[in-house]
Amino acid sequence: MTNVFQPIPVPCEAARYGAAVLYLPDVWVDAAAWRAWAAFLGHRGWEGWLLPLRAVAGGVAERAAAVVEFAGTLSGPPVLLG
Repeated sequence: MTNVFQPIPVPCEAARYGAAVLYLPDVWVDAAAWRAWAAFLGHRGWEGWLLPLRAVAGGVAERAAAVVEFAGTLSGPPVLLG
């Protein structure tokens, strides 16, 4: 499977934690719904990624597989918020 979405990086001021935060949107909203929380946590040292999963064709299983695939590209296990 190849990611069909473009993860949006959320920079952090000074990385403090080894895990990145993956922000998972709901079915009815896009990744921008998490932007305020991502900025809040980014200012506190959490690297983050907004995942626009609405671009993934299919249902929950396909979206979950896309998240797992993207998480596999990170240097360590992520924290999931959704």
